[in-house]
Amino acid sequence: MTDDTFSKIWDWYPEKTNPFSSLWWFFLLLPKNEDGSYGPKQIMFVLVSCAGEQVRVNGTAHGGLPRLINAGPAQPINTYMLGWMHDGQRMFDKLLDETGVAQLAQGHSVHVWNDEGYGGEIVRGNGLPFAVDARFCGRQGGGQFRAWGDPASEISSPNISAKHTPLGGADVVAWRHVQFEGEFSTPEGTESLAGIGYFQRICMNVIPFPWKWIWAAFADGSIFSCFVPFIGPHLVRRGDWFFPGWLENLTIPIMPSGYFCKAGSLETTQFKNVRVGVRPQNGSYPQFTVFCEADKGDYLSYRLLPYGHNQVVLERPQLRSRWWSLYNYNEYVFRTADITGRIGGKALDVRGMSPGYGNLEYTWGLGL
Repeated sequence: MTDDTFSKIWDWYPEKTNPFSSLWWFFLLLPKNEDGSYGPKQIMFVLVSCAGEQVRVNGTAHGGLPRLINAGPAQPINTYMLGWMHDGQRMFDKLLDETGVAQLAQGHSVHVWNDEGYGGEIVRGNGLPFAVDARFCGRQGGGQFRAWGDPASEISSPNISAKHTPLGGADVVAWRHVQFEGEFSTPEGTESLAGIGYFQRICMNVIPFPWKWIWAAFADGSIFSCFVPFIGPHLVRRGDWFFPGWLENLTIPIMPSGYFCKAGSLETTQFKNVRVGVRPQNGSYPQFTVFCEADKGDYLSYRLLPYGHNQVVLERPQLRSRWWSLYNYNEYVFRTADITGRIGGKALDVRGMSPGYGNLEYTWGLGL
């Protein structure tokens, strides 16, 4: 991984934007416990901007991502900011809930602060090959922390991926395993926390469609993640409800993928066969099942039991504002159960891995 890859955290490719574009920076953090495990505490901070002169994010209007082909990477960007923390008992879902204008310094920083002094920033850190200093401040809390990685490992240094089709595409910088340390506050007070997490900057230039994305950290520090785009009746769903179980799982996956990195290893096992099932529950969060297969008989299977929920709802006006399209990002914080697997031809130490905690992103609707 090169410094040029790291610098692309602060690029957004204005020449590729279209009416459906969105730009995201986000951290997902799992603090470390005294026994060395991670969770159930979980933290997320997000900066997001969506194309369109009239855009609503979680019901809040903002001016939208500029469609200026010759704008250049330093073009100011109207941005919505959100932050939440689940402390294992309750969800603090509005630590940060603000709008502002992002100012980018290419290869170095993004700052988003409004006139009231609320907002966030992600700045290249000094003293380490790959580090960022982040600060988020909202009306109900926030965080100030450093996140860093190990350049010797692919999974702990930023990785670039790009997919482009005639219908659009995405440019992603994914930092799949970071260390972090800093101070975080909620209405309950301020505490010093350290642990591991995930960071991503994505320039998405395609109509948002349904998918399931998972990032999980197990008790021993092993990491799992998968991405399962799909089509199904979920395209037309609006609001927070579920189909009957058989219909909820009536989907056609589109190029699913996943990986597992065993604790202490620099190598990842890649999964090509990935299935994420949904079990709706009456009056409670849905439960999920994961099954992944790799070459030579390696596999991983477990259940996800959510204990908290947050969401990001994107809306754009259609038909001269007579109707608004709606796209729903659901974030489920979960613990794992019933882990089984074999990696590198050897059975996993499921006792040492249990429990695991993480985040499942389950999206539906169509972001026209």
